[in-house]
Amino acid sequence: MKISICQTDIIWNDIDANLAHVEELIAGLEEGVDIAVFPEMFLSGFSMDTDKIAIEMNDPAIGRLRDIARRHNIALMGSLAIIDRRRDGTTFPVNRLLFIAHDGTVLTYDKHHLFSPGGEHRHYAAGRDKCIIHYKGIRILPLICYDLRFPVWSRCRGDYDLLVYVASWPDSRAYVWQTLLRARAIENVCYVIGVNRVGIDPYATYRGYSMAVDCKGMPVVRAKDGHEDCVTFVVRRHVIDSFRQKFPALDDADRFIIDTD
Repeated sequence: MKISICQTDIIWNDIDANLAHVEELIAGLEEGVDIAVFPEMFLSGFSMDTDKIAIEMNDPAIGRLRDIARRHNIALMGSLAIIDRRRDGTTFPVNRLLFIAHDGTVLTYDKHHLFSPGGEHRHYAAGRDKCIIHYKGIRILPLICYDLRFPVWSRCRGDYDLLVYVASWPDSRAYVWQTLLRARAIENVCYVIGVNRVGIDPYATYRGYSMAVDCKGMPVVRAKDGHEDCVTFVVRRHVIDSFRQKFPALDDADRFIIDTD
């Protein structure tokens, strides 16, 4: 599977402008890319202005993303501020990762660990469930930014091959970002992708440090620090399976139950 890491700058609270930029970037990717991964809240920036940026799942912006996926025969991944509607009629904003397949099919994951130091928990509701995506022979666990700090939530039980984090992770904590990406790969014996933004918003500066690392935590590919960049690499299932057979650490892992209440 060929995956492009799209390390982008984001125009603050401007969905239309960011959407146009996404389409431009997708059109410029190399041939044969299966998935393009964008940062956290890639159409708005990591904003708490939910009245301005939170959209419904039937919003035209999501329709445009689905159309882009179909026209370019590519899957798109990244998170947005979404208005979640429950069966009882209640609504609340969530930080929702969308996986939009090449045929327009949409799978979702709502961020579980909300960034309380930045007040995210006061503006968004936390998700409770993980979503493992089966796509073109690769099993993918998508997570969002602050989730990276909590290894139990990402623990592999042999049920996925690739762990993907989309983020708005500020430069002041860049070393932590890079270290934890490697740690998650090593402990879960899997490939890990971390896609972060660049640029500035009203609260922080971002320099990206987006990368993919292998099962040993070694970088496979890195985006240019501090610049918009799209870099592509190939994930091969047989390579992961072979390494896990030679080093079956997952078989010796502790068993536990996660309580999300």
